Amino acid sequence: MPRSPCESLAFSLPDRHTKAAIDRFREPFLEDLQVADMNPKVVGGEEAPPAPGQAQSEIVLNDSEAHSAYSNFARVTATPEEVILDFALNPNPFVQGRHEVKISQRLIMNFYTAKRLCRALVATLQRIEASFGPIELDVQRRVQGAQMPGNPMQNR
Repeated sequence: MPRSPCESLAFSLPDRHTKAAIDRFREPFLEDLQVADMNPKVVGGEEAPPAPGQAQSEIVLNDSEAHSAYSNFARVTATPEEVILDFALNPNPFVQGRHEVKISQRLIMNFYTAKRLCRALVATLQRIEASFGPIELDVQRRVQGAQMPGNPMQNR
């Protein structure tokens, strides 16, 4: 049986980006973000219409006190009641053997919020890949692809 993309969220990305690069990447997508994007439809699924007399709610976000942090490493664990997301910056992602990575942020959420987050991440990654091509997780393949003649990323 094929696994859902949400079933294996533990990952480590070796790429390093500056805060400015992240902000340049993020801003166009935040402008287009709607409340519906927070609870996207499952691909091929049907959303049930709201029940008669049920009011629609609008969520207005205030990010004036939000703290931003970059992470190239994440670990997902769970208890019987919650999902725990640990984020860290791994300064040496290619080091062999044992090395310590300090967790900088930890988010704890219930399973309902975790599932909505998973759907929002999957929808976002699908939009990014539709615009820019597949995201290669295998570092060796990424390096080989960057060295191929005619690769637009090679002339940067």
